[in-house]
Amino acid sequence: MSLLKKIWKDPVGSKVISALIIALISSITWLNWKDISSFIIQIPSLLMASTIIPNWIILFTILLLTVVLIIIVNGRKKLIISKESNSQFTILPARERSPEQDLRHRVKSAKDRIIVFGLTRKYYTTYKMRNLLEERSRDVPIRFYLMDPSSKSHKDRSRIEPFETTKEDSEQIEKEIGSAFRELLKRTDRSPAGSNLPGLSIYYYNFPCSYAIELIDDVCRIKLYGHGKGRTDSPILIYSDDSPDYDYFASQIEWIEQIASGKINSEWYDKKIEIEPFK
Repeated sequence: MSLLKKIWKDPVGSKVISALIIALISSITWLNWKDISSFIIQIPSLLMASTIIPNWIILFTILLLTVVLIIIVNGRKKLIISKESNSQFTILPARERSPEQDLRHRVKSAKDRIIVFGLTRKYYTTYKMRNLLEERSRDVPIRFYLMDPSSKSHKDRSRIEPFETTKEDSEQIEKEIGSAFRELLKRTDRSPAGSNLPGLSIYYYNFPCSYAIELIDDVCRIKLYGHGKGRTDSPILIYSDDSPDYDYFASQIEWIEQIASGKINSEWYDKKIEIEPFK
């Protein structure tokens, strides 16, 4: 019963079932009740009759193949959404391979920009991602905005994270993640904040954040930084540019870029908001 409910709620499955129901009703309208009752009486004998294979086996096989086809189409649709994000809003579950696969696919196929905002963004320092970033920096602007590990905001953030997440102190972060990013900078050209020049640049900021943003072309990937939760515990929320919520996140990247490039109201500088090039 739960499978039938799931199929009925699925857009593809519900359309198939609706079409079968409409076809059945349409056929009934062409028959009178005498014909219908006669047909019902003959159903047992029709099912038990056979050519080479009994008819009931043929009917059962057709129904089974229909259900399998619906499940396959539904699974394929989800895979396309996770890779292409043609929908307005997509959620990728936490602690599965799909978020990493989705990210690599988007970085590899980016045509306009890759802008990353968050805490340490350690995943980008892995060997495969560094090589991919170096390759893509020749074609598109890539910029990272990372929280300064020596800032007060970073210490405050660490206070509300599990111990296994925060056991790395600012010196260890600088040694491991900082050195990996420095090596990447040596192998790439610079792409200053707000520019469309291909290359790669990294900036440190000193203010709090509650989520990470990855703006890749016209899609925003969001990862939440929850209270009492690790940085990899969050699902990935994906907003395409036709989503009504897309501008909320994309405009924050624009705000960050304006501060980093010095093209914003001095009000934020008066509040000691700082975004400086990583050295």
